[in-house]
Amino acid sequence: MVKRRETKVAELRDQTGASRRDFVKAGAAAGLGAAILSAPGKAQAQRAPADIRWDYEADVIVCGSGGTGIVAAKRAHDLGADVLVLEQNFDIGGKLSHNGGWSSFGGGDPIQERDRLGLADPERWLTAPLHTPKDLEDDPEQLFIDTTDWSVVNDAAIAEYRYNDRGFQRGWADNAAATRQFMMDNHVRFSRIAGTHQGGGMTKARAAYAIMKLGAKTDIEAGTVTSADAGSWDEERQSPFNPQTCGGAGARGDSFGAPGCVVGGFIISRSIEYTARQAGVRFMVNRHMDEIIREGGDSGKVIATRRASVPRLAIGWRVTGATAISTNESRSSTSALARP
Repeated sequence: MVKRRETKVAELRDQTGASRRDFVKAGAAAGLGAAILSAPGKAQAQRAPADIRWDYEADVIVCGSGGTGIVAAKRAHDLGADVLVLEQNFDIGGKLSHNGGWSSFGGGDPIQERDRLGLADPERWLTAPLHTPKDLEDDPEQLFIDTTDWSVVNDAAIAEYRYNDRGFQRGWADNAAATRQFMMDNHVRFSRIAGTHQGGGMTKARAAYAIMKLGAKTDIEAGTVTSADAGSWDEERQSPFNPQTCGGAGARGDSFGAPGCVVGGFIISRSIEYTARQAGVRFMVNRHMDEIIREGGDSGKVIATRRASVPRLAIGWRVTGATAISTNESRSSTSALARP
């Protein structure tokens, strides 16, 4: 019998009243520094320039707008921060916009519970659940065991979960349900639970596709998308709204309990981008990080990044209180400076 571990999902969802000052004190700058240091690439470290001209201000700078960046930006704003997102590409979404949108959460997340109880979706677009209630009975402890216990194997008798970091998976298991709810709160709709992604634990059904209903108008809040914006699986046609490559643009959700709907990761990225822009999160595209600037040159806290811009313009950002974005006087690059 799996022991249920008490979670704080509701508490996590309610943490939207923090002030900007509280957010900064909680370590926004430190989190950004960790994200920069953990990212792959050939960024070089150097000391911060002494002479800086400021052009923009924000509390938090998010480098990249893919599956992690776009969510981090909206979440930081929800917690009270003024947020600026810098993206090296010409559009928002990163790899998230190109994937199939099949996401495993679990731990008793809202979509699992909806299907376990046999409930209809608010729009009544979906057919009956695809799994039995037993397949959907889940909690954070079961999710944690599934992703760390070497004895839990998939259909091919592979137990790759033994290599997972237990601390990381503990955090994942405790926050998976709140993450699904966060997406739903930002206009992301999901198909019926349809199996489990290989990385999501094998003993329970946890995966659902992000969906939009084909309609006469593309409307994020209503969850509808035109055929032109959705792209076409049969015609192998993408669109500026949906650049999906994994599974093909315009892939249909009929097999996942969502007839008349299309599926894809672009639905997640476009929906959260929409709510982020509506909330006041700022985005700047064609900005690429070239260098990391630290307090001690090659050591110490990350306080800045230097970015090339396309076209090459001298643009400066400053983050008030936690992280600052700035420029040097060169026309060939821009930089980001963090202040305590």
